[in-house]
Amino acid sequence: MVKSKPTPDSRFTPIKPKSAFIFFTMTRRTQLRSTHPDLKSAEISKKMMEEWSHMSERDKDPYHDQAAQDRDRYAEEKEKGRAGFA
Repeated sequence: MVKSKPTPDSRFTPIKPKSAFIFFTMTRRTQLRSTHPDLKSAEISKKMMEEWSHMSERDKDPYHDQAAQDRDRYAEEKEKGRAGFA
């Protein structure tokens, strides 16, 4: 089998940005696990989805800010990667 040459995009792929919901779940899952150790993963996920849907936009703002920073990081890494192969 003949291997093809790697393309510039395949040699450097930055980690995709996380959404605001993912940042929320990263912090909330740990809290739920400690307070409800008997809950299964699916039940924890369902609980987090319900909490997220009932949160006000003001409560979601810190997570949206983290997501915006992560999108900026991704865009910067992506441009650095492309510039390195030019």
